[in-house]
Amino acid sequence: MPAGPPLRRVVEDYLSAEHRDAPDGGCPSASLVIDAGRHTEEVQRSYAAGVEGYLAGFAGEFAREGESGEGGAVTSREARERAVLLLSRMVGAMVLARAVRHVEPELSDEILRTCRAHALD
Repeated sequence: MPAGPPLRRVVEDYLSAEHRDAPDGGCPSASLVIDAGRHTEEVQRSYAAGVEGYLAGFAGEFAREGESGEGGAVTSREARERAVLLLSRMVGAMVLARAVRHVEPELSDEILRTCRAHALD
């Protein structure tokens, strides 16, 4: 795993070519995002619980970084909003990068590279 603050390491690992190309499909958030919305409420509830887990973890880390002076103090609402943005950016980037990787590998790499650089902006 890359060095640096925990959220930076998560971003670097998640938005990597290795994760994109993982034979097991990698993270289910990016693999199942479209299908979850087409399934039963039970499936959607399970997916939502997974999303909430990511958001809680990210928000907690944003709050911790703020307390330690790494990212500036943030309220719980700001931490939650930043978590929503981060998860949305990461999953969206991975979905796009996977969708074009075989026909436009340079575009796929550009999506990952650009989003890695700016996911925490």
